[in-house]
Amino acid sequence: MLLLDINILIDVLRGEAIALAWLEQQEHPAISVISWIEVLVGCRGGESDRVEAWLDTFPRSRWPGCCILTSSESW
Repeated sequence: MLLLDINILIDVLRGEAIALAWLEQQEHPAISVISWIEVLVGCRGGESDRVEAWLDTFPRSRWPGCCILTSSESW
């Protein structure tokens, strides 16, 4: 399982082509409960339903033991 950092989630939501392409190549991406909350808190008015539906497509991890990739690392 690959645990996605919030920065990657934000890049995808902003439509960054490199982030979208990279995410499509991942076999088992997941998000943490904390990242799920952080993304939703940052939503503007009217965005939260669409964003939450997208976030719900990812398994949510509540425990360590995943590989974590941040946006500061090489794609």
